[in-house]
Amino acid sequence: MNDIKQLERNTFESFKKVKSDILLLNTESNKSSKAISRLTSENAKLHETVAVLSQKVADLTNALKHTMEVQQELIKTKTKSSTIIKEVPVIKEVIKEKKVPVVRTITKTIPAKKTSITYVASKTGKKFHRTNCIFAKNIKPKSKITFKTKEAMLNKGYKPCDCVKKY
Repeated sequence: MNDIKQLERNTFESFKKVKSDILLLNTESNKSSKAISRLTSENAKLHETVAVLSQKVADLTNALKHTMEVQQELIKTKTKSSTIIKEVPVIKEVIKEKKVPVVRTITKTIPAKKTSITYVASKTGKKFHRTNCIFAKNIKPKSKITFKTKEAMLNKGYKPCDCVKKY
């Protein structure tokens, strides 16, 4: 009787292992199917790309042959330049597919405007500033004095602000 129970346990354990193996194989099979499907799709895209590239190569080959024929005709007959102008657009149409950006540099010289720079200072301060200086903008109108030259400000005893030293 013990042998039969042991045999049942062994059989049960074996079936459990077989079941887990079947489930594992099923999972792996599904993964493989998905990978095959993805690879098939990528393969189809690659075939399309190859077909397009093959057509472009054929077009370029034909254009090259035509160009060589035209060159040979020109060498043989020494035709006029008007014939050359007529033949060039055929080549351009095939080569148009690859566009190369054109970079143009435009340089324009703008003459400097002569502006009269005025300098300002506070009647009670020690430094003078350009009119666009942030410190000059804070000077109250009633205590603001203006001069047209640095020399005039220096002669009055004012020291230049950093905004004046820069220029």
